[in-house]
Amino acid sequence: MFAASLLSPLDAATEHAMPLRAVPIQGAFEPLDAPGRRLLAARDGIYVEACSDALYVRVRCVAMHTPYGETSEALTLRGPRIPKAFARTLMERSLAVHPREMAALIVADAVDPSGYRLIEPEATGYVGRVTYADHGYDEARLVIDAHSHGPYPARFSGVDDESDHSRCGPHVSMVFGHCADRPSTKVAARVCVGHYLIPLSDDLWTELFA
Repeated sequence: MFAASLLSPLDAATEHAMPLRAVPIQGAFEPLDAPGRRLLAARDGIYVEACSDALYVRVRCVAMHTPYGETSEALTLRGPRIPKAFARTLMERSLAVHPREMAALIVADAVDPSGYRLIEPEATGYVGRVTYADHGYDEARLVIDAHSHGPYPARFSGVDDESDHSRCGPHVSMVFGHCADRPSTKVAARVCVGHYLIPLSDDLWTELFA
């Protein structure tokens, strides 16, 4: 990295907001253990790493070869895993309001015995759109922002992109599509860290639930 004295004010601000670090080849890699975010240059590409009070993420955003060390993708809760009953509730709500859309949030909550709380914000769902009150919770404890698309595919829209870009993250965004019945319903998920919206494999996001 360049010496701080050589950086312009803009470059210094960028470095402070999103540092770039190389994954060591021989030394131990030390993941973030406090709230923050950064980019990592690793053997197989560039990773986004971010940590909040509720969630740790490390996901590849650019595939490329570099001379640096190896790392892998990770999606880890900083508390217990989320009970599967929460996932079932999200599915049931998506089916119940079809063909309209629903919205719900899962936030870490140390007071609740499960460690989490499901928030169903005041919302108005239509066919093809849902609007809801996005307040009344600590964003640093947000784990999942979920909504449904009624009869439409489980695919993130431009409006979804704007919503997910509006938060610093990290959080996981989920969308339920083709919600006419349980067998037809599909789910897409991505991790959101500010500007970065990165699709998640089922293997990663399903590990959040136990």
